[in-house]
Amino acid sequence: YQKFVGWQQAYLASTRGNLDRDYWLQQLSGTLPVLAMPTDYLRPLVSQYRGASHTVCVDQKTVEAIRQLCRKHGASLFAMLLAVYKVLLYRYTHQSDLIVGTASNGRVQSRFNSVVGNFVNPIALRSRPHVRLAFSTYLEQIRDTVVNALSHADYPFSLLVEHIQPERNHDTWPIYQTWFGLQHGQSDEGEDWSHWVLGEDAASVNFDLRLMAAENQRGLLLSFKYRRDLFSADTIASLAEHYKNLLADILAKPNCCLGELEILSSAEKSWQLDNWNAPALDAVEHDCLHEL
Repeated sequence: YQKFVGWQQAYLASTRGNLDRDYWLQQLSGTLPVLAMPTDYLRPLVSQYRGASHTVCVDQKTVEAIRQLCRKHGASLFAMLLAVYKVLLYRYTHQSDLIVGTASNGRVQSRFNSVVGNFVNPIALRSRPHVRLAFSTYLEQIRDTVVNALSHADYPFSLLVEHIQPERNHDTWPIYQTWFGLQHGQSDEGEDWSHWVLGEDAASVNFDLRLMAAENQRGLLLSFKYRRDLFSADTIASLAEHYKNLLADILAKPNCCLGELEILSSAEKSWQLDNWNAPALDAVEHDCLHEL
C-alpha cells in the first residue's frame, strides 16, 4: 500500500493529475443542486442518521430484457440502472440538474490488484434530465457520463471537495445526497451473500437515500436504504415500486419521453384519478359562489 501512496503523490503532481482535477472542476462548476426529495418528516436539528432498508427483486426474465436494451445502446447494466434511478429522482423532485454519488474501485493498475488497503474513491455523476428527453437518449448520455467519470476517477474526492468548497449543511452530504451502487456476484453465490453486499444489516446511513443493486440466482436485488428520520417505511416501499414501474415502462417504450413514462401502477393510478377525484356531490341550486 505504501507503493500506492507513492504513486498517488506522483500522480497529483503530474500533468494527468491536473487534467483530471480540471475535468471535475468543470463537471461540478456553477451552483451545485441539493436533492429536494419530498420527505415525511422535517430535517432534525440534531441528526442521528438512523438507517433502514426496503428490498425488492427484479426477476431473471426482466434482467435479460434490461441487458438486451443495454446492448442496443452500448450501455452497461450499471449505466442502465443508474439512468432509471435518476429518472425516478427527477419525477419525484422535478429537478433538471441531478448529482448521484458512486464509487470507483481505485485499482486502475493491475499491480495493485492484490494489495490490501482502501482504494475506493467516490465520484459524482451529474446529468440534466428533461421532460421531453427520450429515455434512450438519456441512457446514452448517462453511459457517456459514467465512462468519462471513470476515466478521471483517480483524482481523490476529498481534494476535490477542498477545491470546490461547497456550501456545507450539517445535515447533508457535500456535492451529492444520494448514492447508487451495483455489486456483481458470481452465479453460484447464495442469497445471503447478496443481502450482505447490499449492507442491509447496517444501522446507520450517511445519505438521504441510497440504492444498492446486486445480482443473484433469482435475478436482481434492489435495496433502497434511507434515513428513518426523513422517510417513513411506507414511502420508501412506494418509491421502490415506482422504480419497478418505471423500469417496466422503459423496457416497453425505451423511446418514450421522461415526463411520459408511467410511474404509477394501474391500481394506484385508478385510486388517484377515480377515488381522489370522485365528482359526486349534493347539488345546491341557489347558493352563491362566495356563500359556498
